[in-house]
Amino acid sequence: MRLLSAVLVGLAVMLAGCGPIYHTDYQMLPAASAEGRMCGNSCLSSQQSCVQSCRSQSQSCEAMARLESQNDYLSYVNEQQRKGKPVKKSQSDFTHYGNCSDSSCVERCESDYRACHTNCGGRVIPHTYCTAFCD
Repeated sequence: MRLLSAVLVGLAVMLAGCGPIYHTDYQMLPAASAEGRMCGNSCLSSQQSCVQSCRSQSQSCEAMARLESQNDYLSYVNEQQRKGKPVKKSQSDFTHYGNCSDSSCVERCESDYRACHTNCGGRVIPHTYCTAFCD
């Protein structure tokens, strides 16, 4: 009973420490001049290329992680067989995609795009709202 009370108190303290989580969307207003709008279109093309590059890097990273996990798994199987022990793990136990996320790369593309859009005479209007643990 004491353990349950301690766990519940700990959980309550952890949840109380969670502040609101916010998300920001951006409204892009085009530049007033034709040159500014052309410049903004160039920014958009660059941003799309940047995001595609992020996705390609992430996919390459995942493919490499799969190959490494396959090699690690085969080494494990060989070692278990050499020792006469059963194989208890599967290849998925050796797969780690931890460094393959493209989210920070895509965020940089988006940030660069907003700066470029502004430099071309466009406006960026942020809209921030609470998504979790809101008051």
